[in-house]
Amino acid sequence: MIATVRDVARGGFGVVPGENGPVMIPRVLTGESVRYHITGHRHGVDWGEADEILSPSPYRVTPPCPHYDDCGGCNLQHTTADHQIEIKSGILFANLRRIAGIEAPPSFHITASPSWGYRTRMALQIRNGQPGFFSSGSHRIVPIDSCPLMPGNMRKCLRELIGHPRIAAIASGRMIMLSNGQEVSVDLAAGEEWTHLEGPEEIGFSLSYGRFTVTPRNFIQANRFTMAAMQDFARPREACPETGLDLYAGAGFLTLPMARACKGGGWAVESEHYNLELLRRNLADNGLNRIRVLKRNISAKQLPRADFIIADPPRGGMSAQALDAIALTAPREFVLFSCDSATFSRDLARLIQRGFSPLEMELVDNFPQSDHMEIAIRLKGPRKRRLSDGGNRENN
Repeated sequence: MIATVRDVARGGFGVVPGENGPVMIPRVLTGESVRYHITGHRHGVDWGEADEILSPSPYRVTPPCPHYDDCGGCNLQHTTADHQIEIKSGILFANLRRIAGIEAPPSFHITASPSWGYRTRMALQIRNGQPGFFSSGSHRIVPIDSCPLMPGNMRKCLRELIGHPRIAAIASGRMIMLSNGQEVSVDLAAGEEWTHLEGPEEIGFSLSYGRFTVTPRNFIQANRFTMAAMQDFARPREACPETGLDLYAGAGFLTLPMARACKGGGWAVESEHYNLELLRRNLADNGLNRIRVLKRNISAKQLPRADFIIADPPRGGMSAQALDAIALTAPREFVLFSCDSATFSRDLARLIQRGFSPLEMELVDNFPQSDHMEIAIRLKGPRKRRLSDGGNRENN
């Protein structure tokens, strides 16, 4: 069968018209004429593979990674860096229209990244002593001894660890590698058991808002080159708000800029015990003692009232209950981060229904070579602030 690719959708799949509706084909680009065959039908959609690119896109390039055709980690290496951002913007805008029923705010920015060597943290799967990444759409391991997304010191460390007896002894687990570009720390995870393998147990990142220390076990933003842009966006635009609130604070990456801007202090909310220790330490090491750490699940009905709120939830987004809690605090300004354009669009629609209005949005290219993206939006809080609780306080 021969068809022309209409566009590129989430997952990096090209969409072509088929006999039974759209067909999703990997590693093709908008406007290309392709010869393809159907490989299966799932989730109500036909899936296919390209047998031949009959008319290549001018944006097509040769993927530099030898594992690209098999590894499931990247899905856009076959096109230029600028075109990758066009694809991501198209996916984001399509979801905003389809799910949220809106266009992008008038103020929209893009923060680009170097294409290679950008990763701060990599999680490799281990099966029968062999580290690698899952093949696309399966749990079969593609063994690797190098990845171009890793900084050079991480690639060197990986090559040196291949065949290590402690890795060879793991039937099923993960190897987590963390780097600030100079140092590398490596932990092994088998089930619930974590062990340190290589390098310093903790890695420090020197950032404009302070030093940020994490271990391989902690969550950290994936791209070392865009960390500054994300922290800058996490600062309030309103001059000197009294109090701030960071939800899903992790080890405090976004708490640092918030804390320096909010003269009255505030709160950082986190529920994972292995994040809480470093969250408290990162605040203390930077002298940010006005921020109180709360061990709390964000689905709680009440949150501390704050003038400025940040949320960077997991990929699944925020529950309606959590959004209700945020709306009840009626902040003057709310910044939402997301790594999934579909759940972001859903949550944005719910926030608009609760009285928030978009001010500016930024697409941060945290994941070059794949369709994944980081999105940040700044919203003005509900027009009517609820002051019935007597002002800022913590609700236990």
